[in-house]
Amino acid sequence: MLLASVFILLSLFAQPQETTSLADQALEQANYYLEQIQNANNSEIHVWALARLCENEHKPKILEYINQKSKEVEEFRDLQDPFCSDTSFGDRLAKLSTHLGTSNLLLAALLKTSDPDRQQTVLSNFESRFEIQNQQGVDFKSLISRVIAKDSIDTHILPNDRFLFAHYLLLFSNQAISNNIITKHYYQKIANDWYQQDLKFNPQSLESSLALISLLRALYLTNQYSKAQHLHADLTQERLFPISDIKANIYQFWAYTMYTLGLYDKGLEILREFSIPLTKFLGYEQKELSLLEKQGIYLYRIGKIFEAQKIYQTVLDRAQKEEIEVNRSSLYTNLSLTHLKSGHFDQYLNIQFRALELAKSQNNYPHQYKILRNLHIYYRQNENQEAALTYIKRAKKLAQEYSETDDLASIYTSLGVFLPRYEIEPRFSQCLL
Repeated sequence: MLLASVFILLSLFAQPQETTSLADQALEQANYYLEQIQNANNSEIHVWALARLCENEHKPKILEYINQKSKEVEEFRDLQDPFCSDTSFGDRLAKLSTHLGTSNLLLAALLKTSDPDRQQTVLSNFESRFEIQNQQGVDFKSLISRVIAKDSIDTHILPNDRFLFAHYLLLFSNQAISNNIITKHYYQKIANDWYQQDLKFNPQSLESSLALISLLRALYLTNQYSKAQHLHADLTQERLFPISDIKANIYQFWAYTMYTLGLYDKGLEILREFSIPLTKFLGYEQKELSLLEKQGIYLYRIGKIFEAQKIYQTVLDRAQKEEIEVNRSSLYTNLSLTHLKSGHFDQYLNIQFRALELAKSQNNYPHQYKILRNLHIYYRQNENQEAALTYIKRAKKLAQEYSETDDLASIYTSLGVFLPRYEIEPRFSQCLL
């Protein structure tokens, strides 16, 4: 057992991501979680993580492996169903919380549903066997009561001077955020306090991974992107957070942070080495193509025009061949800009017109407006005044139809410069001030 344990740890931590397939990494994670549960080492978070791995429903080998190995763990021998049974993540958490009697798993289960009746059933099933226990300074009785009542929590119930698993569960719960159970003031304080503590990341600890990812989430929610960039090196080393759709979302937060800061090279690294491979592994074809388009945007931003052009064309070809729904007007617009940048003006115009027709057929106002403005700028820069005026007038008419006053203000400003004598409607005259 000890030799096997050492092998698992070496394979999980020592190998770079590209040399270990995501399927192998998921199996290694399962082994690691099960070992920690057997050793009673912070069992709750490892049970939760193992349950997360069960979401890989289209990877039967992973589910079969977990179901087989979990039978060897004393805590799961009395489970009536296989560990990865055919049920939702929320229901799985509810069964595990009632089976093991742990407050964090109960909280996790309650946060997976917004139905008060379902929440009450989960709570009643738990309390029929166990009493809710406070632990690590957390008043779980009050915390759970507030989750069900959709009331805000405070630091008396859930201290924020150190990371706790409950923080992760709340920060990544849409219900907790939308219902203001965890307030902006609370996670603002988390972001500031934890960042100032300069938490040290330990790549051999799932709890450390959860703390790191929770800090990223808190900084993301409070738009503190410049602070979040300092987590980049640690995030590239993280391997213990379960392979799952939530990890794909985490990569999305991470990549967006780099994009917002203009760190396109790091954004590309995240997309190429983490986001796209994981999305492909999870079988999310539409999301994969969306991420590939973002990769094209990043390449365009750093001046790699032909690479971006190739990516956009690949996405369009795959979408057509595999009948995957994508935003074609957006893709055509981005593809056309690569042709404009590389001096292929006829191709630029042809693709822009195609994008405009698509956006029009979809009643997509933002894309129609942007394309019309692009065409106006193109013709104005090429001193074709008549065509430039045609497209700015079409943009004006479109904005009027949709009552987009901000866009109309921009149009009238452009017209005021483009045609000084152009008649400005009195109600928009103040927009030029």
